[in-house]
Amino acid sequence: MNKKRDVAFLFDVDGVMIETPHEKAWKSSALESGLINEDFDFTSFYQRYISGIPGLKGAEIILEKMGYYKNKKIENQKEKENEATKFRESKQKFLDEYIESGEFKIFRDIESIIKDAKKNKTPIAAVSSSENAEKILRKTDLYNLFDSLTLGAIKHKPLYRSIKKEDLYIFAFGKLCGMLDIEIPKYPIIFEDADKGVEAAKNIGYFCIGIAREGLSTPNSLIRNGADLAYDSTMLFQKGYGGIMRDLDKKLSF
Repeated sequence: MNKKRDVAFLFDVDGVMIETPHEKAWKSSALESGLINEDFDFTSFYQRYISGIPGLKGAEIILEKMGYYKNKKIENQKEKENEATKFRESKQKFLDEYIESGEFKIFRDIESIIKDAKKNKTPIAAVSSSENAEKILRKTDLYNLFDSLTLGAIKHKPLYRSIKKEDLYIFAFGKLCGMLDIEIPKYPIIFEDADKGVEAAKNIGYFCIGIAREGLSTPNSLIRNGADLAYDSTMLFQKGYGGIMRDLDKKLSF
C-alpha cells in the first residue's frame, strides 16, 4: 500500500497552524474584570489550565482558579454558569476586536507541511473546539486546502462538560474518513502544541506529533509528555513534509 494513504494528518488550529489572540483576549478580560494585575504570569496559567479548553468551560476555570466564586460566595452551579457566560462574552468582545484588526498569523513552518501534504494526497483535516477557529481560518489561504474541517463542532453539543478533546479527535477522524473515497487510513496523526492535546491523542491510541512553540514548549518537553515525535520551527523547515514522512516510516509499521 502507498505509505501516503496509510496516514491522515489532523492539525490543531490554535498554536499549531495559527498564532491566535485567544490568550491575549482572556488576559484582557481578566484584567478588565480585576481578576489579575499586569504582573500576573497569565501565559503560564493559560498554558496549564485553559489552552485547548472550550470557551465556556475556560471561563468557568478562570473564575474558579482566581477565587471569583469564593469571593462572591457563589456556590450554585447555575449561578456559576451565568457568571462564566458573562465572562466569556467579555473575552469574545476582545477576541473579535483582535481578529478584525488582524492580530493573528499563520505559522509558515506548518503551512508548508500542509501544502505539501495536500500535493502528495495525504488526507488532511483542521480540528478545533473553538467556535472562532473557522472565522480566523477563513481569513487565510489554508481554509480551502483541507479535506475535512471540524471547527467549533463542540458548540453543537448541549452538554459541553461531557465533551473531551479525545471525543473531538475521534469525531474529526471519522468525519475525514467519511468524506474521502479511499481506504480508511491506518494511522491518524495528530499535530498538537499543547500538553493536554498530546495526552488526549495518546489516550485514544492516535499517533501524535508535538509542535513546539518558542517560549511555551520544546521538542524534548513534548516528548516527555507523550508525543511520539516533536519538532520546533527550525526542525520543521529543515525536514519538511518529506522528512516527517521518513520519520514516520521509522516509527510506524506500514
